Amino acid sequence: MGQKVSITLTVEAANLQAITNPTQNDIENNTNLTDDNSGSSLDGTNANFTSEVFINNDVRWEGVTNDPGYVIEIQSVVYEPVNKGTSVDFFNAPVI
Repeated sequence: MGQKVSITLTVEAANLQAITNPTQNDIENNTNLTDDNSGSSLDGTNANFTSEVFINNDVRWEGVTNDPGYVIEIQSVVYEPVNKGTSVDFFNAPVI
């Protein structure tokens, strides 16, 4: 059956803005992914965050920060199927 899923990217924007040339590690340490469907990352990194979404149901992405004066805008999402060849292709392009 499935359900709609909301995925949230939380950013410590002021911390990242203060770093002249942020590394991937800096970005990882100042961001967090969560969802309302028990999404998780086995190694605790955003790169390996997995969210179970359901075909024919909406997925809403939202960027947030608690830092006043900043707005978080998600520009793209990369789709990487877990089981290449057997996973359902949700999108018509790997980057949406």
